Amino acid sequence: MKWIWVMSLVALSGVIAACSNDTTAGSTFETENSIAKILLKNADGTPAAKKSVAIRDENALISIEKNSNSYSVWDSISSVYETDENGIAWVRQIASGNYIVEALEYSNQNVFVAVSRFSIPKTPLDSSVSVTLFLDLATTLSGEIQSDKSPIVLQIRGTSFWTVADSLGHFTFDVVPQGKFDIVMLCQGEILSEQEVEIQEENEKVFFKDSTMKEIPMDTIPQDTTPEVKAYVLDDFEDSTLLWYRSTSKYATAKLERDSAGLGRKGFVAHFSSTNDSVGNWALMGRYIGETDMSHVDSVTFWARGEVNGKISFAFDVLADSTATYDSGKSWQHFELDSVWTHYTVTPEILLPADSIGGNIGWDAVKTHVTNISFFGGAGGEFWLDDVVFYTSEKVEK
Repeated sequence: MKWIWVMSLVALSGVIAACSNDTTAGSTFETENSIAKILLKNADGTPAAKKSVAIRDENALISIEKNSNSYSVWDSISSVYETDENGIAWVRQIASGNYIVEALEYSNQNVFVAVSRFSIPKTPLDSSVSVTLFLDLATTLSGEIQSDKSPIVLQIRGTSFWTVADSLGHFTFDVVPQGKFDIVMLCQGEILSEQEVEIQEENEKVFFKDSTMKEIPMDTIPQDTTPEVKAYVLDDFEDSTLLWYRSTSKYATAKLERDSAGLGRKGFVAHFSSTNDSVGNWALMGRYIGETDMSHVDSVTFWARGEVNGKISFAFDVLADSTATYDSGKSWQHFELDSVWTHYTVTPEILLPADSIGGNIGWDAVKTHVTNISFFGGAGGEFWLDDVVFYTSEKVEK
């Protein structure tokens, strides 16, 4: 069974309550007189001053809901405090229980993470419970899931870290802390499985199976004649962006170059920037792939971050010459862009219906003779692009 959806998410997003050093409005912690002293330090041991630390119950899971092409997140149980000049945050009137404290720091295009556990005893203490945590460079974690449900969300309990598996069951936490954590696999709020994972600086893939799936006797399973879908990396931009071109309307400008990924992502990526003085103008980066039958495409995925005026757009283009028996045009979809690395999935099912806006003639009109793919940069701004991957039953030539 295939699972099809669009993923547009931020691995580090969440809505958190307003706060101060001493109390947090609406906090669920203000029920007893125990006090926690949180000391946050940089990796070099110096105090991490004026940084936010979030505290959750160690079993907490944030609420994630799918809305058309994106996901909304509500972290209603999170309490947030700010460290002082000595890197200390005082948490007063905290109830007994087991907690996880978390901090994030964006610096020099890298993400630093600090996560630690602490406990408050049932009997209030005369002195505070102290916990020290260090900001260290974040790492990544990837894996695969097996389930007949969708969409599948994976969360690290007690933290803000979450991600969504793509249509082939692959997932990646682009930013995670090191240590032992419980990772939960969910669908529409239902827990399908959970396991403890030790996250290290370098990690092998992890695998999750939906424990609610019913076992089907082998002799009752019909033979699958569906072609095997494989992943083909069209470009990871580690070498250059030379296979890609820029194109603009009359009064727009565009620049395309290779750049360091930044914000916790390793390696090199494509960096596209443009200026545009009119909503009707456009600027794009594209790639010629030759006249290609794309009827077999399951999905296309890519990573992107940046800031543009409006949305970015992914398009399958047909640039017909005078001898062609078909029309020029495109089939596309638009995506909200985030300032942190986000994984996007495009499937034929979510491409916009034909409406002739911007030359959109629809998927059925272009799928058998796609000549180019392109990324439109909105009405000006910049974005970074990485790992454009086709999932198909036939190879897409690089």
